[in-house]
Amino acid sequence: MPDLYLSDTRRVRDFGDGTCGVEYYDVGTDTWIAERKPQTIYCDPWAIDITDDGWTPAGRNAVAGTNFPYSQLEYDAGAEECAFWRAALPPNFDATQDIIIKVFWKASTAVAGDVVWGVSVLGREEGDDIDAAALGTEVEVVDTVQGVVEQLTVTTITLGPAEHVLAANDMVILKLARKAADAADTLADDADVVMVKADIAINPATLITG
Repeated sequence: MPDLYLSDTRRVRDFGDGTCGVEYYDVGTDTWIAERKPQTIYCDPWAIDITDDGWTPAGRNAVAGTNFPYSQLEYDAGAEECAFWRAALPPNFDATQDIIIKVFWKASTAVAGDVVWGVSVLGREEGDDIDAAALGTEVEVVDTVQGVVEQLTVTTITLGPAEHVLAANDMVILKLARKAADAADTLADDADVVMVKADIAINPATLITG
């Protein structure tokens, strides 16, 4: 089939092997490049793996709310607490690109102070011992609470390919910790996480089969 041009700078290309993909025209290099839109993995506070054997888990709480109910993870200011999630990567995951983690959090009483968040991941595939390897490099970011209680702060944490070391079809373990002992963590209140999401890159040229 002929290529389908959606605009002067975007087209659906027939690769000639039974697959198609969307490409965009890069003016700087005068070439067509495969379009890699992110795919999002959502990490719900109620879906964490809970254990206190060697770890201090963030408290999990169901909030009735005024207009709707929601769940949150309450990370203490006095000691490092963490949460773990598991997710699956698709077969067209692009391991050469960054993974962008966004943490949606708030404070219920404090209106000033910073929180240090740390994220690390580990990929497991068929044949791996699920718990034989430590998680990868922990990436830390400092962010500031909003000046009004209960207002959301969205913290962005970027894991480069050398830090996530993940592959297509991996089962992923993701850990989010509050580094409360860090001198830069100055929020004298729980940091309440209401959602975490991970944006991953996909390679549209990768053929997905049943």
